[in-house]
Amino acid sequence: MKNLLILLVTLFSFTATAQTAEELEMVNLVNQVRTNPKSFIPVIEDYIKQLDTLKKTNGLCGKNFTMKVIKCTSSANTSGLNDRLIIEAKKLIKVLNKTKPVCKLILNTDMYIITKNYAKYLYTTHKLEHGNVTKRFKALNILVSENLADGNMLEAMINLMVDYGVAGYGHRVNILDPTVTKVSVATAGDIWVQNFSE
Repeated sequence: MKNLLILLVTLFSFTATAQTAEELEMVNLVNQVRTNPKSFIPVIEDYIKQLDTLKKTNGLCGKNFTMKVIKCTSSANTSGLNDRLIIEAKKLIKVLNKTKPVCKLILNTDMYIITKNYAKYLYTTHKLEHGNVTKRFKALNILVSENLADGNMLEAMINLMVDYGVAGYGHRVNILDPTVTKVSVATAGDIWVQNFSE
């Protein structure tokens, strides 16, 4: 009986701390961008093409339109926004062409538990805001930088890399930071949380 109880506790602990396949895929995407920055350029080029198509159709999405990250409306404001997004995406391509590869990040299970709990909190409260990151990770005695996004995995990654409207491109900087070595990525619903530490 005691052995069965230990087995059940072990299994529960593993499932509570194990990343989902989608979360692991996002970690792989982050590592792909870090170790081969130029490999993300085709994704951004496709994003630009879709923005350009959207501009030409006055914000109406056709059947070949695949990226939900780009909002489909027919307002005059959409065209101006699309122009600004195209400019930022082209800047990103230049950055990716110049960026030197950096180390692959290692998953940190202790960080993951905190990251997952925060993703669930954001999803249930319908918020997308940074709480007190330092306080959340205080028990681990580590400094952590954080990215938040919504949408599917690719949409979230594109938004974080283009980083439109974010002073200093902080999300992109976190992803490409050569000083970080550990990562935890969690999702709840359409909310993504990425945490990075040295």
